[in-house]
Amino acid sequence: LYVDGTLDIETADKIIADLQVSLDDIRVMNTTKKDNPEFFGSIIVNSGLKITGPVTQPAIKGNVTLQDGTNITYREINDITVQKTQQTVTFASLSGDSADAIIPIARMREISGMPAIQTTIEINPKSKFNIEISSGYDIHIGVSGSGLLNYAMLPNNSMSLTGSYEINQGTANLKFTGWPLKNFLITPGSSLRWDGDIADPTINLEATSKVEGSYVNPVDGKTRYVD
Repeated sequence: LYVDGTLDIETADKIIADLQVSLDDIRVMNTTKKDNPEFFGSIIVNSGLKITGPVTQPAIKGNVTLQDGTNITYREINDITVQKTQQTVTFASLSGDSADAIIPIARMREISGMPAIQTTIEINPKSKFNIEISSGYDIHIGVSGSGLLNYAMLPNNSMSLTGSYEINQGTANLKFTGWPLKNFLITPGSSLRWDGDIADPTINLEATSKVEGSYVNPVDGKTRYVD
């Protein structure tokens, strides 16, 4: 990781940054399911970022490339059973030491604003993404592919994402209660596209499942097995 530039510290409560930051094969995340059951894995990046303005609310521009070795998993597991301990809601008020402990956190938030971020995200074709969902059914999707996305976050914490991600290869396993496990291959060229709203991509996805069958050849009367 390389940092070059200046920090203007003439005014102690308003330090101004003018920095160029370069990352070369930096592992910025390395967690397991034990650390965070909902989101875990490894993220390796190259990037070049320009950081300017007050350090409490900087402007960040540049590019980030997800490198080979990136392998992350998102899990959404819904437990539809309700335990007896979950049927009771207890209301409590903060007083004394509990209330005093919150004050320093509030003061920290007063002096630290949200940054303005504008970056280009390039995804290496060897990066891998996994999704696991369990909510009355079970599905596991694993894909790899390439993409070029533009990510922006404003100081008011509003975010946007534009661009597309094309799947080069992938698999999907689907299990409904009472039905056997079905295995699918995702067709290369399937894609996801964002036009602003991060939570609302346009999905163009095709997947095929091989089914074995047989028929009797009317010519020789022999059974033929086909997929």
